[in-house]
Amino acid sequence: MTLRLGEQDYVLNIEAMCFYDFFKEKTGQDYFEFLGTVSKNLSGTKDFIQAVVYAGMMAHSEISETNHTLSKEEVDKHIRRLRPQDINKIMGDYNSLQETEKEGEPEGQAGNL
Repeated sequence: MTLRLGEQDYVLNIEAMCFYDFFKEKTGQDYFEFLGTVSKNLSGTKDFIQAVVYAGMMAHSEISETNHTLSKEEVDKHIRRLRPQDINKIMGDYNSLQETEKEGEPEGQAGNL
């Protein structure tokens, strides 16, 4: 999936196994452990989105052997500047990709935000 932060587009790969390693690097917790503790308030959603964006960006960079990424702090800064409805849209698009994966459709990564 593609996400525009600032003036740049970034591709996020949420399917590769390295996504989960980068997610843990960002949060200090395993992906499923984090899901079990994240609250359903906006702050918890923001933290989750920051981790998904960072991990997805880093996973894509590793898989494609590019260096088109932002630091953890830069991702956090960009996500903090978004409006709540933008956070909700990213979350909705992420959830849609997760549903696509569950259904077995091969183009789960093709969606744009």
